[in-house]
Amino acid sequence: MPKIHRGDEAQQERLVRFLFHRRQATRAHLAQALRIRKSAITDLCNRLIADQTLREANPERQRNVLLQLNPDRFVAIGLQHAERGVCGVRVRADLSCEGETFYPLAENLTGAARLDAIADCARRYVRVAASKQQRIGVGFCDIGMVDAVRGYSIRAAAVPGWENLPVRDRLKTATGLPVELLMHTDSLCLAEKTHGAAKAMEAFIFIQVGRRIGLSVFLNGGFLRGNTNFFGELGHTVVAPAGDICKCGNRGCLETVASTDAVVRKVRDHLTPGSPATAALTDGVVTIDTVLTAARQGNKLARLALEEAALAVGNAAAFIINILGIDNLVLGGKLTEAGDLFLDPVRGAVARNCVHPVSENVTVCLGQMGEYGSATGAALAVLQAHFAER
Repeated sequence: MPKIHRGDEAQQERLVRFLFHRRQATRAHLAQALRIRKSAITDLCNRLIADQTLREANPERQRNVLLQLNPDRFVAIGLQHAERGVCGVRVRADLSCEGETFYPLAENLTGAARLDAIADCARRYVRVAASKQQRIGVGFCDIGMVDAVRGYSIRAAAVPGWENLPVRDRLKTATGLPVELLMHTDSLCLAEKTHGAAKAMEAFIFIQVGRRIGLSVFLNGGFLRGNTNFFGELGHTVVAPAGDICKCGNRGCLETVASTDAVVRKVRDHLTPGSPATAALTDGVVTIDTVLTAARQGNKLARLALEEAALAVGNAAAFIINILGIDNLVLGGKLTEAGDLFLDPVRGAVARNCVHPVSENVTVCLGQMGEYGSATGAALAVLQAHFAER
């Protein structure tokens, strides 16, 4: 393998970062953009091609040959912690995805035992990647609130005992790779920006509606952040002061009226034995999936519960839009599987509650990422961190 001289290391890093962000460039373009002599850029590119860091995108051409990163040399692992298990995906330097895998976890696993099982899943998945691939890091999006600075899980309502655990260090030890710790909402937001509904949006608000309701704001090429380690807890914004007590200890949080648990509870509480609504909901066995199915089939109770959740989300989104002045809203999460039954009420609430003229220009759309969207976003975060300016 050709040796990269110490004096060329900085130029090599600049060249590799440039090609990650620009995807392809000729040697002449690289020399001009990086302000490196053509002879030096030619020598550097030839060495990087020889060690398979770069490759020619159109080798059949004699002139203006485009160079790009070899996707197999820069592969990020994305892992998504879900209630039932761990989703895994690999994202290469060309942003293509591969290797979607699901590792189930026993329902009774909690706390440190669950973390050990997740670490084992991570170790196994990292080993799946072909030996020719340079695995640059692991992105892990957790199921609940995280402290990304310390690398700890904070808590997760869906998983009892999942509190104050050293997730990042445990996964780093298990895989031998750097680990990025993220929340589900940020991961899914990044995936929507790269591969989904937000590809053409320079700035957008992303709201994920599931068992928890999270918020991410994408602006100026990254996430909008405050001066604390905690952010995006839209679900714990009080919207009904006289409402139900929330698991966070407050009363009337958005999650008490608009989460999947709230929708299921509302439907279950209003079922009458023997009624048509009950029959349509699988003989009274109510889950979010049965509610969504019944709503699509025209069940009035299921549709009303979804509509009330959507209106609450739309009202909350309108406040954020008015404050930030960002007129793109992307919705993700379980409730968006209802399609227009969820989207239309959100749009109506946003239009009614946003200040003019913002109300006339707001775009509200559903996300496009599927089951492995958060895992994909976690891997994308690893690539971004690896190729960030230093």
